[in-house]
Amino acid sequence: MKKSLIATALVLAALPITVAQAKNDRYKGCVADSTGCTHTVEGGDIPSLRFIDRERARTRYRVCAKEIVGKQCFRGRTGKAGKADDIPIQLRAAANVTVRWKVDGRQVAHWVFTVTLEGE
Repeated sequence: MKKSLIATALVLAALPITVAQAKNDRYKGCVADSTGCTHTVEGGDIPSLRFIDRERARTRYRVCAKEIVGKQCFRGRTGKAGKADDIPIQLRAAANVTVRWKVDGRQVAHWVFTVTLEGE
């Protein structure tokens, strides 16, 4: 009896993690260049802030890219469910950039990438 209670408790403890992971799988955000999602962008390139809602169409979202010289924010709306929506961004400095996507004021995705100097 004691073993079955412990086993049940362990299964129940794991459920919130599984549900949270499933919720997070709905959205995907990344920084993309011509080759796809990347963590390194060369200065002078114009990458896209890419966002996908795998479950719903026409999701309104806000995305902010925080650079060393400030923050740029944009509003977007996805198209069909599972199809990427891209917002081109002109980067202003070579440094690490953190991007956060929010839906209804709640952060649903983030991505960190590095802008390198041309030729590095």
